[in-house]
Amino acid sequence: SASASASASASASASASVLYPHLDLDFKPKLKTAEIAWCFSVSAAAVLVYAFAVAKINLAKVLAMHGRQRAFTAFALVLVFALNLLVTRWLAREAQEQARLVSPAEAADVDSHFADVEGLSVHYKLRRPGGVDSIVRKVGAVVRDNKPAPAAAAAAAIAPAGPATVVSCVHGFGANTYSWERAALQPLATALNATVVAHDSPGFGLTERTADLSRYTPKHNARIARAMLGVAERESEREAEREVEASQANVLKARRSRDGGGISGGVLGSGPAGRGGGGGGGVGVQYEQTVIDGGGGATGERCRRVIIGHSMGGLAAAIAAAAGDVDDVILVAPALIAKANADSKRSSGDGNRGARFRLPFALTLAAPAPVRVVAALASALGRIGTAVAAYASSPFLTLFLRKLVRSVDFWRKGLTSAVGRGSAVAMATDTTWVDGYRRPSAVTGWDTGMVRVVLAAATGGVNDVLTAAKTAVANAVKSPPSSSATATASSKDDSRGVVEALAASGARVLIVHGDSDAIVPVANSRRLCLNPQPSTLNP
Repeated sequence: SASASASASASASASASVLYPHLDLDFKPKLKTAEIAWCFSVSAAAVLVYAFAVAKINLAKVLAMHGRQRAFTAFALVLVFALNLLVTRWLAREAQEQARLVSPAEAADVDSHFADVEGLSVHYKLRRPGGVDSIVRKVGAVVRDNKPAPAAAAAAAIAPAGPATVVSCVHGFGANTYSWERAALQPLATALNATVVAHDSPGFGLTERTADLSRYTPKHNARIARAMLGVAERESEREAEREVEASQANVLKARRSRDGGGISGGVLGSGPAGRGGGGGGGVGVQYEQTVIDGGGGATGERCRRVIIGHSMGGLAAAIAAAAGDVDDVILVAPALIAKANADSKRSSGDGNRGARFRLPFALTLAAPAPVRVVAALASALGRIGTAVAAYASSPFLTLFLRKLVRSVDFWRKGLTSAVGRGSAVAMATDTTWVDGYRRPSAVTGWDTGMVRVVLAAATGGVNDVLTAAKTAVANAVKSPPSSSATATASSKDDSRGVVEALAASGARVLIVHGDSDAIVPVANSRRLCLNPQPSTLNP
C-alpha cells in the first residue's frame, strides 16, 4: 500500500512537470526554524498576556487558589498556548501558500491569449482547422513538378467550401479552458473547418478577478462568449490572409523555377492585362479580397456563428444566443433549469412537443399601491438578508475552498463522479486531467474569484444591495411597472424566459446530455425541449 502510494505520488509529480512545468501544483508548505520559533514566541506572549489580564482582574483571588482551581488555571494557560500555536502555525503556512501564487500571465501556456472585453482581461485558447503549413501542402499538391495547375484547381485548394465557421465554447462551474482544449477544441476545429475559441469565465481559470460582482453573472459571461465570436472571426480573417500569402509564394516559386515565364491560367493572373500576364481571371486576388472584405469564406458570406455551453456555461450560451445573430447553439448537460409544469407533466416521451413554458407569474393589471410597496419591501428585505448571509459566510467559504481545492483527491473524486462510467477510470488514473482543472489554484486571487461567483449568485451581481433595494422600493411607490417591463424582467431573470427568448432568436439548438449524469439530470433537458418551437430545441 505504501509503495503504491509512493508510486502514485511520483506519477502525479511527473505528469505535473510535463503539463505545467512552470507551476508547483503539488506545493506543500514547510516551516523553517525561524518560522517555528516565531510561532512559539507569539504563543508564549499570548499566555503571558492572558495571565497578566487574569491577575490584574483579581490578583488576591489568584494567589488564594488551591488544588483544582490551580489545575484549572494551568489548563487554561496551556489551552491558550496551544490555540495560539495552531493559529500562528496556520498563518505561517498560509503565508507560504500565498507567496508561491503567480499572476495569470506567469501561469499562462505558450498558446494562451488574453483579450480585453469591456475592461476585463479574459484568458482564452484558440484552435484553427490548419495552419499555413497545411495550406502550403495543399497548394504544393497542385503546383508539383513545376507544372502549375489551372487557376480553378489552385483556388479550390486554398478556399474553404462555403462560409467560414467560428465557435465559442463556455465551460461549467469549477472548470476552465482545459476542459475544452484537452479533447474538444482541435477536433471541433478540424471537423467543422472552423476557428474555435474557449475562454475562462470570470472567477475561474486565468481571467481577471475584479471586485465588480456584475462581472461574475451568466449575463456578463454571455457577453464575453459573444465577444469571443468576434475574436474568432478576426483570427479567421487573418488566417485567410496568411493562406493567400502562402499560396502565392508557392506559385511564385514555381514560376521562378520556370525562368520567370508567364503561366497560362496561373492563380496570380488578373485578366488579359493582369500582372501575371496569363488568362486566369485573377482567381487568387479575388479570393484574398473576398476574405478581407467579407469576413467569411471564399463566397464572401458572413461567418457561421456557433456557441457551445456546458453545465453552468449552458446558461451563458443560451443568453448569448438569445441576443441574436447566432446560427447554432449546442447545450451540453445545461444547468438551465426547466421547472416542471402541467404541460410537461402531461407529456411523455416525445409527445406534446408544442407545449409552452409558462411565465413565472401572470402578466395582469398593476396591483394597488399598498400591495406593491409591501411586495417591494418584502423582496428588498429578502435580498438584503441573502446578501448579509452570503457576505458573513464568505470568510468561512474561503477557508473551505482552500482546503478542498488544494487536495488532489478532491479533484480526482469530483471529476470521477461528474463523468460517465466509461470515462471514470481515465479521470481516476490520468493525473493530467486533475492538473488541468486545478492549475488555476496556482494563480493569485483564485479563491477570491470563486467566492465572488457565489456572492454574485446571491446578490444578483449587485455590489451595493442596500442601494439597489432602496431604489426598487422607491420605484414601486412612484408608479406601477408596465406589463412590458415585467415581461422583460421575466425574460432576463427566469430560466424559462431565457428558453423562450432563445427559441424566438431563430438559432438552431442541439441539447446533448448523458443518461447517467449525476449533477444535472437528463430529465431536465427533456423538459427544456417543450418549447414554443418544437423544431428549434432537439434532445
